[in-house]
Amino acid sequence: KRVRWSALGPLTYASGTADFASGIAGAQDIDDGEGVLECALPLAGGIVLYFQNSIHFQYFVGGNAVWQFQKMIPGVGTPGRRCATAYQEVNYLLTYNNIYRYFGGYYLDPIGESVKKAVFSELNPSAIGNSFLDFDKKEGELLVNIPTGTATQPNVTWVYRVADKAWS
Repeated sequence: KRVRWSALGPLTYASGTADFASGIAGAQDIDDGEGVLECALPLAGGIVLYFQNSIHFQYFVGGNAVWQFQKMIPGVGTPGRRCATAYQEVNYLLTYNNIYRYFGGYYLDPIGESVKKAVFSELNPSAIGNSFLDFDKKEGELLVNIPTGTATQPNVTWVYRVADKAWS
C-alpha cells in the first residue's frame, strides 16, 4: 500500500541521476487503505486512489510532505485496476455491488441503481477484477465491460449514455 512519485518531468535512468534524490520524489505508505491499491486517476486537481475497499484523495501540499493523503470513502472500492476511468471532471467506477460516478468529496453517485440487479446477477463474481470501464468521448458513453456466466474475461458491455442518464 505504498504510493510512489518521481521528480517532475521525464525520468532519467542513467547512473548517478537525481530523479529520486531531489527531495521532490518519494513514497508514502497508506496505512488506512482497505485492501490492495488497484488504480489511481486524476480528479479536481489531485489524484484519487482506488483501493479494493476504500477511496482516498491525494493532493499536493509541497514542502517536506510533498503530498497529503486523505481517506474519503471507507468500505467501498474497486475490484480491479481497470474498474475505474476518468472523463473530464468525473471518475466512473465499478464496485463489488454497484456502478458510480465520483466528483470527489465524501459522496458517490450511484448511477447503476436501475441496472444493478441485472448486471450483478449475470456478472461472474470470481472474475469481477477482470472487468474494465472505458469512456467513448465521441458518443458520450460509459462502457462497462464485464465477464458473465463462467467467462473469465469481459464478454458483455453495458452502456451508460451520460447525457440521457440511460443504460442499454
